[in-house]
Amino acid sequence: MPLRRRIRNAPETIQDLALASEERYWDGVELLVSNRVGSGVYLLGYVAEMILKRAFFQLDGADPFDLVGPRLGPVRTWARSRGITTPHEGFHSLTFWLRVLRTKRAERFSYLPHPIDARLVQGIHRCHGIWLVDMRYQPSRLLPSEVRSIYDDVTWLRDQQHHLGV
Repeated sequence: MPLRRRIRNAPETIQDLALASEERYWDGVELLVSNRVGSGVYLLGYVAEMILKRAFFQLDGADPFDLVGPRLGPVRTWARSRGITTPHEGFHSLTFWLRVLRTKRAERFSYLPHPIDARLVQGIHRCHGIWLVDMRYQPSRLLPSEVRSIYDDVTWLRDQQHHLGV
């Protein structure tokens, strides 16, 4: 069976986000080390997106083998009902996922410790200013400081992800 069909026959699960984010993290780092910064930053941005999505879905009660796709529409509806107007950008927006995650935690009175929350907000806003899914069609225009920033922020996010969703 061709890969396209195998992928379509096995839509992504919450657990797949965890596995893929780890794999893409190391792929991104390898690309950065190889001076293929545009591709490396592109993958690292996806890592941030997957970590935030997974954290939100975990907090929302998803099981590891629940499908991601059917949860996207309801999260949009849930966000609107809470006055969250941040564009979801095809569900790739880092600031959208940050906002819904923090709102969900607030509703549950499950706030992150202030130093972690402050660093999370700061890092995701920096990443959002550097990364967007539309980079896939553009040549790299990244500054060295942007490359370092997204590497540092995504590495921190990866190291702290155990605090985010549960």
